[in-house]
Amino acid sequence: MTDHQSIVRDALQGIGLGPERVEAALNGSPIYGVSGLLNSLELVQFVTELGEVTRIDPTEFLSVGESGLNTVVSGISSLCGFLETRMCLPEGV
Repeated sequence: MTDHQSIVRDALQGIGLGPERVEAALNGSPIYGVSGLLNSLELVQFVTELGEVTRIDPTEFLSVGESGLNTVVSGISSLCGFLETRMCLPEGV
C-alpha cells in the first residue's frame, strides 16, 4: 500500500466507513458516482477529512469542476494521482 493509499484509507475510516467498504475502495471500486461506495453526503465528509489529513484545501477538490471531481474520486488510482500532484509527503509518512 502506498503512502497515498494509507491516507485515503485513514480518511475513509475517519468518516466511519466500515472495513468492507474501505477495502473495496482500496481494491479499486469506484469511490463516488452511480455505482460508487460513497453517497453525496459521505463524499463531502470524505473531502473534508482528506483536507484535514493532507492540508489540501477542500476547495481544491471542487476547483476541478463536477466532471473533474467525478474523475478524481472515480477510484483509488485517480485519487492517489490527484493527491500526489497536490502534496509532498515527508519521509516516513
